[in-house]
Amino acid sequence: MSNINKRHKYLHWIACSVVGLVFLMTCTADSLKIYTIHDSEKTFTAFQPTSKTARTDAGVTITNFRFKDDQLAQLEIRLEFKKAVPPEFASGSFALHMGDEIYRGMITPVNFRYLGGQGDGVSVGGDFRFSTPELEYQFHLPLTQLDTFGY
Repeated sequence: MSNINKRHKYLHWIACSVVGLVFLMTCTADSLKIYTIHDSEKTFTAFQPTSKTARTDAGVTITNFRFKDDQLAQLEIRLEFKKAVPPEFASGSFALHMGDEIYRGMITPVNFRYLGGQGDGVSVGGDFRFSTPELEYQFHLPLTQLDTFGY
């Protein structure tokens, strides 16, 4: 095999390796997800995030996440975390609009992380559950930095 063929083969191997690595990193990237849960099996929903807001007031960080799916259902999730040692999950609620039906209820944490708040912003993450009469859901929030400063 000539040196040119060896070089092309080597460059082809490098290019395929880089493309494969990028594909693997993209597929495993942690992102906001809404799952349905049935018999301990999680299934992705079609909900996609449309907005997030956050603010800190009197030692409580309040976050709002909005989602929409391809059937025009809308989901709003509100989470509140209290700055304490250790940090506390203060409360959580949801509103799910599906056609003419509106479901509202409380959210409970499966696990959560709350970091920062000392001048460099706040980061929150975790898994949170809520349910409607028909389905149980889980909201996965990767550790996400929030802009909680109003300026």
